[in-house]
Amino acid sequence: MQPDWILEKTAAGREALVSRAHHLPAVARGVLVLINGQRTVSALLDCAADKVRWQEALILLLEQGYISPNGGAFEPTPSAGAQGFGAPPSPGMDLRADLSRLVTQMFGQSADKLLQKLHAADNVPQSQMAAVESCTKYIRLFIDEKKANEFRDKAQTLIDGMAGVS
Repeated sequence: MQPDWILEKTAAGREALVSRAHHLPAVARGVLVLINGQRTVSALLDCAADKVRWQEALILLLEQGYISPNGGAFEPTPSAGAQGFGAPPSPGMDLRADLSRLVTQMFGQSADKLLQKLHAADNVPQSQMAAVESCTKYIRLFIDEKKANEFRDKAQTLIDGMAGVS
C-alpha cells in the first residue's frame, strides 16, 4: 500500500457499512467510514490516534476486498501486508502486524483485547511469543480451548518464520 493511493470503498465495503453483516472490527469499520474516494492513505493515517492499528485496518480492508486503490483492482498476495506502506521491511518489523492480522481473521470483533496484548509487547519474537501465550490463556478462558490451541500453533509458526528471517 502506497501513501499516495486514493482509496475507495468497493461494493462489498459499501454493503458492509449498510448491513453490518460482515462483523468488521470496530477500528476497521471506523476507517472504512472515512474512505471516500478522495483521501490518500497518508491523509487517512493523519486522522489516526493509533497509526499502527489504522494501518492494520487498512491492510485488512484491502486484503478482504472492502476497499481498492484509485478504483482499481487489488490482488492480495501473501506479502501484501508485510510490504506495509512501500517501505522495505526490516527484520522483526512485521511480526506484530502479522500476528494482529491472524487475531483479527480468527476472532473478528472479539479481537480488541487480544490486539491490546500484542501491541503492548515489544515487536521482537521473544516478547511477541509472551504476548501470544497471554492471548492463548485469554482465548482458552473466554472463547474456546480448541481455538486457543489453533491460535497458538499458527502464531508459533509465524514467529518461527520471522525468527528464521532475522
